Amino acid sequence: QLGNGPAAFCQDYATYAAVRHRLTLPRPDGQLDLEEMEHDMLMQTIGAELAPVEITRQDWNAWDLHIADLNSAQRQSLARCLIVIYDTSPGFDEYHAVRVTKYKCHCEFVKVVESQYEDDQVVQYHNWIHAVDVAFTLRNIFHRISAERYFATHERFALMVASFSHDLGNSGVTNGFLAQSAHEFALGYNDLSCLQNM
Repeated sequence: QLGNGPAAFCQDYATYAAVRHRLTLPRPDGQLDLEEMEHDMLMQTIGAELAPVEITRQDWNAWDLHIADLNSAQRQSLARCLIVIYDTSPGFDEYHAVRVTKYKCHCEFVKVVESQYEDDQVVQYHNWIHAVDVAFTLRNIFHRISAERYFATHERFALMVASFSHDLGNSGVTNGFLAQSAHEFALGYNDLSCLQNM
């Protein structure tokens, strides 16, 4: 129940999350200020990564960017930006923009995760295109609700990693099909939410 408009849910959640966050994991002093100071350099870094693949700043902030219409290089660049943006380690030396590819571990993560998804011709929906779409949608939600006020950077990073990898191993069949065919996942999970538990 979202209440009367899109902000009603976020306000209710923000109140609970802010209290929970203060009680469980205090944010280091100055973290939000540091994020704000680094924002412009981060956006320059993101822009430098996306410009060669013809994704604009407007695309970066748009709900209507159709991930399925992007080519492989565009999805790769977008994914690299999405995984780097919420990591706590980047930091910008003297507030200069850097190349996203400087973060080799992040770039390797994107390549490995993509390689673990079935080809979109084999698995029509739960594939890499869907994973990038979910991650991009999550970033847009973070942006719209000012998630930095509720979630620490490492929490947003963990959610971004989860959004990229949430359907790894999905073979494109349903839980019912796995149960009916006595698949090893169905046997291992007693026919209960096999795909979600694997």
